This record gives sequence, C-alpha cells and structure tokens, in this order.
Amino acid sequence: MEIANKKIHPSVLLYLLSMVFPIFINAWTLLGFMGLLIGWIGLLGGDLLIGLPWSSNLFYLISLFGKKLNLKIRIAFSTIATTFGLVALGIREIPENEGGGNTEVYVGIGFTLWIASYTYLLVDQLKELRNKSIGG
Repeated sequence: MEIANKKIHPSVLLYLLSMVFPIFINAWTLLGFMGLLIGWIGLLGGDLLIGLPWSSNLFYLISLFGKKLNLKIRIAFSTIATTFGLVALGIREIPENEGGGNTEVYVGIGFTLWIASYTYLLVDQLKELRNKSIGG
C-alpha cells in the first residue's frame, strides 16, 4: 500500500488492524485501541504484567520510525518490543469494575495481530542486516 509515493510497512498495517480487534476476550471485549489507551495505568500502578506490554508500543514506534538510528540499535528496540509484548500472555484477569471484581480473560486475535506486527518488523530488519553484511 502506498500513500503519497511512500510505502506503508506491512508491520504498520498489522498494528493498525490489531487496534480494532479484541486483545482479550471473555465476559466483555477489550479492543486493541482500548488497551493502548488504558495500558499506561499498569506503569503507574507498578503492575509489570500490564506495564511492560504497554511500553512495548514505545519501543516498536522508535524502531519503526527511528530511521536515523543504527540498524543494530533498531533491531535491539524491536527485540525489546517483542519480548515486552509477549509478557501479556501472562495476563489471566483484568479488572471488571471499580469494586475490585476481576474477569478471567484469554488473548484474542487483536493480540495475535499486534505481536505479528512486532515480529514482522524484527524479521524485516534482520533480513536487512543480513543483506547489508552480504553486500558490503
């Protein structure tokens, strides 16, 4: 896909798609953009199970748009993003209401698309590094 003669990285398409699908499913649906909007609360509350996956978005964006950074640094950021994102697999409950009730949850298709976007970017960068080392 192209916008104004610039190609959109397939990773970005996967990421954007993940925002409109459920990241966790069970009693109620939590869409990707909802998780992005409220996930920072995990950092404030000191809950690494929520805070690390949310912060992975920052590492992903730096890796994706940090074109002036050394490729190896961008690969490191992509690796951190993917690793932090996978921490979300440990989330088994999310708050249901202000009264302290929790709902048991399972990862949904939005989570899968989200991690796929990270993985795609990382693999693409590793291919680029291999091509640079072979070519020059």
